[in-house]
Amino acid sequence: MVKGNGGDCVPVGRASSRVLRESGMIRQVYRGTAKMNGLRRDDLDALFPGLLSALLDAAARQDGRIRSARRSTGTASRGV
Repeated sequence: MVKGNGGDCVPVGRASSRVLRESGMIRQVYRGTAKMNGLRRDDLDALFPGLLSALLDAAARQDGRIRSARRSTGTASRGV
């Protein structure tokens, strides 16, 4: 899971986490035996102003469309 500055958590696979960490998009902090990943939003916003907000807005709109389509067709939520 990667936690953004807004508190949103996003599941990330092991390989994806490595790529995000090595590219500098997330920071990893060890707390005891746990690894905590955090999005480096301030740094990313400085390099690419508005990009993360645009991506998150687009993802939210897409999620809304998917949920709306499922409700209208009566399809049960499968967490996809």
